[in-house]
Amino acid sequence: MSKVKIQGHASGSGVLTVTAPNTSTDRTITLPDTTGTLLDENSSVPAANLTGTVADARISTLTASKLTGALPAISGASLTGINIPSGRKNIMFNGAMNISQRTTSTASVTSAAYGACDRYKFIINGGGTFTISQENDAPAGFHKSLKANCTTAQGSLGANDYGYFSQKIESQDTKHLAYGTSSAKTITLSFWVKCSQTGTLQAGIVHYASSENRHIGGTYTINAANTWEKKTMTFVGDTAAAGAGNFDTARGFEVEWFLISGSSRTGGSVPSSWGTMAQTNRNAGSNISIGDSTSDTWQITGVQLEVGDTATDFEYRSYGEELALCQRYYYAFLGGGQGTGHIGIGHYTLSSYLNISGGAFPVTMRTTPSYVITNGSSYWNIYRNDTGDHFDSISSSTINQNSWTVVGTVGVSGTQGMVGSAALGNAAGKLHFDAEL
Repeated sequence: MSKVKIQGHASGSGVLTVTAPNTSTDRTITLPDTTGTLLDENSSVPAANLTGTVADARISTLTASKLTGALPAISGASLTGINIPSGRKNIMFNGAMNISQRTTSTASVTSAAYGACDRYKFIINGGGTFTISQENDAPAGFHKSLKANCTTAQGSLGANDYGYFSQKIESQDTKHLAYGTSSAKTITLSFWVKCSQTGTLQAGIVHYASSENRHIGGTYTINAANTWEKKTMTFVGDTAAAGAGNFDTARGFEVEWFLISGSSRTGGSVPSSWGTMAQTNRNAGSNISIGDSTSDTWQITGVQLEVGDTATDFEYRSYGEELALCQRYYYAFLGGGQGTGHIGIGHYTLSSYLNISGGAFPVTMRTTPSYVITNGSSYWNIYRNDTGDHFDSISSSTINQNSWTVVGTVGVSGTQGMVGSAALGNAAGKLHFDAEL
């Protein structure tokens, strides 16, 4: 039988007292079959000795400094007191490419145009001829994408030739990034891309700071041709330059994806940190050009720009919410893919002059918009006194960020003082409003 031996400490003078508990039940203490030291409640356990499963316990004080290494996956169902960010995280608009108010396709694009999906402008100068379209081709979880299809190759590029997609973001929508301070936030850009060529392309962000235009960029690699691939790029915060002006409706950011460019935009180096924008750096990292051949295509969807150094799951927004966000910058009222319909109440102030009441915009626009009008012979109608009269054109009148009116002046013929319902009668006509950055 093993024995229990209690041995005094040679240099100690205290008395060790073993006190029995106040119980009528026999208790047994089983000692481990190892050599060691018994610990009390204030003792520290080496990290190497904490393995296996920890039994349920009540932990009253556990500081962050005591937690190191990777934690296993845990359920948040029973976690309390944790600050989880809420609200919209995606700074970009129409990232899923679902909204296309103007048109779903524009052919023969050789100059800057919003060719299909809202908020994404194709900016081109001598970089070939393209068709820009909204496509029903996308990776799992998405339905639409934005596509550039080269229909006439550029051939030899001039130094100032270029072509790229761009989305501009209001300055006031970037204020939370705290640029120009030591607290400037890191941001991550993620997107799905599909390209007919393999190789490296460049994307970047222009920061329209109060003092200067600043730029940062990075490259992404197309590993497999004609295959949807997800790309992620992380950019540190710009601590050196504050945001533009008073953080208002002016441009603050511009996110850009280059497809093609001449030496004026490739002769520098990829700007991996924020600095004064140099044109030669904007596409310095690309080794392929989309526009060299009529077989060249490039598509994108699932675009997200968010605070942090990690790309999180895409933030899906309802079609109605995304449409309203886009209508702050462009409102397609009638025509141009929106069909015909009623404009407003028309009043003949003169026999050849028609005031039309117009209406309110569905959302407050970014700034007082400009009219986008397409007129033509007998495109417009006014119905009054059981008769429909055709006229040829409307033109701008009173407008602000919330409402608009128009006037009819060409081909108008009626009786002064009469009132009727004015309408677009030919789908080739157009009445849109533009407040883009």
